[in-house]
Amino acid sequence: MQIMDAPPVITRNGNHYSTVEEKPKTVSQEKPTPPKARAGVANSIDKLEMLLLQANDSLFGVRAGQVLRLLGLRRELLVPEMDLHPALLGRLKGSDLPVFDLCHLLGLEAKPGDSEQLLVVENQGYVIGLLASAVREISRASIETLAPLPAFIEQNREKEVAWALWKSPEGWVVLIDPAHLLTSDEWQNLAIEL
Repeated sequence: MQIMDAPPVITRNGNHYSTVEEKPKTVSQEKPTPPKARAGVANSIDKLEMLLLQANDSLFGVRAGQVLRLLGLRRELLVPEMDLHPALLGRLKGSDLPVFDLCHLLGLEAKPGDSEQLLVVENQGYVIGLLASAVREISRASIETLAPLPAFIEQNREKEVAWALWKSPEGWVVLIDPAHLLTSDEWQNLAIEL
């Protein structure tokens, strides 16, 4: 995914965020709000800790508080079970943990044999595994350095997976919320309870 235009400059006025040059509002131009962390994880008002990961050749960030576990994974550890969901690769051997291809869930072309890192994420008491190409590092970003999604992304997206952009030293990172990768019904029917 390439972003051609730089994101708008954001100013902070109390708890309200807006762009410096006000444009007619066809989509939200307010400052992005980070997704909630799981119970027991401290929320920081000024800093956001995120796990940087790679899906295909694109960089994504997930709030570190949304990731329960990170594992290296060989595909032979998966028991195939693809008929329930197109992105479901199978279940982890010795576990009922469903493992989904993150590239497929994000609408990216998956490269065979490219995914080796398993993120175990939680949403409202349900747990799934997400297979990513690579996991880079945990980074900290100031909330004020986040930028809203460009209007063309806001208007064309089907799911609310992406919620902001961040300019990291490695380039633009699309911040995603794993809770929106599946529908509520899919979480309840395919995920396992925590």
